[in-house]
Amino acid sequence: MIYPVVSNKDQEQREQGQGLTEYALILVLVSLAAVAIMSLLGPSIRDLFAEVNASLAGVTPDQLVITQADYNPSSNMLRLRATVNGGVDENISLTATPGGAMHLGDDFYHLNVPDAGCPCTITITSSGGGSVTASVP
Repeated sequence: MIYPVVSNKDQEQREQGQGLTEYALILVLVSLAAVAIMSLLGPSIRDLFAEVNASLAGVTPDQLVITQADYNPSSNMLRLRATVNGGVDENISLTATPGGAMHLGDDFYHLNVPDAGCPCTITITSSGGGSVTASVP
């Protein structure tokens, strides 16, 4: 029986190719993990960087006040109203959790949250770095 002769150079090239393939697979797995983590933690990381940026710049965070947080059990609807720095500002957006983006009104921000399932805790955050939390019975 005749065995093919494999030189050391061929053997080294195969091992190097295998090493590069393993390295590429590790990079793909790390990339997928990073994307998954950023998609899950993206909003909280963004808020953290906004707070750090505001504190380093000497900017005080927005002062938020929840002016109304009423839950209607018959319609299962939560009605929210809030102000920022004593009123409204077209350059500032508010987000309620649960609920989503609040709508800009004449004198306040407002949002109706269907299927709120209260009693619950509401947190409203500002694009300017402020936040406020309230319990709704």
